[in-house]
Amino acid sequence: MEPVGYNYNPDSHLDLDWVDDRLAVGAAFSPNQLDLLKAQGIGAVVDLRAEAADDPDLLSKHGIAFLHLGVPDGEAPSPAQLERGIAWVREQWARGRKVLVHCQGGLGRSPCFAAALLVAEGFSLAEAFGKVKAARKAAALTAGQWEALRRFALKVGVKGAAPDRPT
Repeated sequence: MEPVGYNYNPDSHLDLDWVDDRLAVGAAFSPNQLDLLKAQGIGAVVDLRAEAADDPDLLSKHGIAFLHLGVPDGEAPSPAQLERGIAWVREQWARGRKVLVHCQGGLGRSPCFAAALLVAEGFSLAEAFGKVKAARKAAALTAGQWEALRRFALKVGVKGAAPDRPT
């Protein structure tokens, strides 16, 4: 008799959550999951991992645009990475592409970037992180990630940019 779950195939499930109809946040995926990404309607990927990177050629062959912003695990994207990434995502949205933002586990770096993107779109810091957290329940920013996000919100002049870090 096989143990329950013995036939589970991790490649059959994407670890991502939709923040809205054009932005998903999640964890790293395998090359075997590109058809699943396409089935979700994802046309662009932002990879925030410094320790690894998706294969840009393979993504391109599947018609998926790609941006790599190497951020060390546990750290926040730099202001320059946020500016570059947000401009790139906006360009993808203008082309009608849905975007997946991911890191390794989808807990810190990608939720931080997604919240910054929403702040850049005019949400307050609390609203932006609230939307990300509502979608990605496991999102948990480090103190440094929260501070970087707070500084970014202050820089772009969004009201409500200095709330305390959520616990």
